[in-house]
Amino acid sequence: MLIINIYSNINKMILWFTVLNVNGQQRLKKWYINATEETKEQTHYNVQKKISERSSLSLPNYFDYEGNVILYRKYQKLFFCICIEKEDNILSYMEVIHLYVTVLHSYFNPVSELDFVYNFYKCYLILDEIISGGTIMETSKIAILNHIRRMDK
Repeated sequence: MLIINIYSNINKMILWFTVLNVNGQQRLKKWYINATEETKEQTHYNVQKKISERSSLSLPNYFDYEGNVILYRKYQKLFFCICIEKEDNILSYMEVIHLYVTVLHSYFNPVSELDFVYNFYKCYLILDEIISGGTIMETSKIAILNHIRRMDK
């Protein structure tokens, strides 16, 4: 008899989310685990270096990093990166990245690197609507945009 554990994904979480430009500068970073600033900076440096090496090659948009998986997607001149646990579903988190970009695009029309510089608080707010405490909270683009627009009033 085959028993499927539907709760196996309950403790899985996003470890951190960051947005980098093509020069490797962080435009947004959100950590959902405790880490020292030294660790965060070293991780940023290593991930940025690895992504810049891989972007010119035709390799998948994910790689193993210190026992976890880093996923990234390039939109315009920005890399959206997310770190997840090794056992998590890669495709579902790629969809989270895409959802974040589409919500940003709908809100800023179109989104650019300058939005992360001058409207960083809105970018963080939108990210917090989607991910809270390392867990995906909302997946409806319409619900997220309605909530953000209500806060604008």
